[in-house]
Amino acid sequence: MISIQSYGVAFPTLRLSAQAYREVWGSCSAKGLRRKAFCAFDEDPLTLAIAAARAAMAGGEAQVADVGALFVGATTWPYEEKPAAATIVTAVLGTAAVRTVELRGSRQAGLQALLGAAEYVAAHPGRLALAVAVDAPSAPANAPYEHALAAGAAAFVVGARPGIAAIVGDAAVTVETFGSRFRRHGEAHIHDLELRVDDDAKSLKALAGVLPSGGSVRLATGGSGEFAAGAAKQFGGELDGLWPDLGDTGAAGACIALAHCIDMANVGERILALAVGGGATAVTLDVTTPAARPAGVIDALRAGRDVDYLSYLKHKRVIGAKGAFA
Repeated sequence: MISIQSYGVAFPTLRLSAQAYREVWGSCSAKGLRRKAFCAFDEDPLTLAIAAARAAMAGGEAQVADVGALFVGATTWPYEEKPAAATIVTAVLGTAAVRTVELRGSRQAGLQALLGAAEYVAAHPGRLALAVAVDAPSAPANAPYEHALAAGAAAFVVGARPGIAAIVGDAAVTVETFGSRFRRHGEAHIHDLELRVDDDAKSLKALAGVLPSGGSVRLATGGSGEFAAGAAKQFGGELDGLWPDLGDTGAAGACIALAHCIDMANVGERILALAVGGGATAVTLDVTTPAARPAGVIDALRAGRDVDYLSYLKHKRVIGAKGAFA
């Protein structure tokens, strides 16, 4: 049995409401969004990853000496060359005897990191692995798709032993996409050509061809209401409902939603976690032990502090402290 032993989440300290966009731009392009989490000037995906990993390690009985690997999934890091995983290992585990694997390139990366951790512990009996999903995607301030972009992290301690939720299946498909959600090498922002081609729907349809309908499940997508509704149409199940109060956290979205579903699920319930981006990854889990922290994800989200749109632009370094454009 490969199971999640413990888990944790981390969110930035600041929040921006959809109403703030309406006041400045006349509308909010993120349909259904109420509020999103975003990084302050002294926060980034690395600080969030460390916080989530520490929470996951503290949430169970895992010993540092038992952790043999760290798998990290993200699309945004402070460095293009310099392993972020090494900083996480140093800050959280404090030992050099850890294999690290970094996965990038799409919103699937976080869920792929969880699967990598599961495969590691299956091949190394007695060892644990730490999986971290984190992201803070950004876009030009005048782009409509920027309105949804947020930040967050989730981390899981995985072992080949009974735990909170057993991983009972997985599936994946790869689909070539063009025009939606891409970032060229060396660029800071994602782009979307807005060609009205629903690449995510194509990925879900392809996944449905290899993954049976979920039936009575909790569906963890971390996606917008429109995307989640499409996933529910394909696979059935109860939606996680997290996106309106969080926003688009990229590669972390499905894993944050998974943590939320574990928070809320009863023993015996099944969870189907889905992530898309140039294809799709799915992980099926059965909840085997009540979560130690019911509603922990929601509580962490509510802890944020709301700011106005001008403060948002300052923290995003779009404008300087005196109002000049950076």
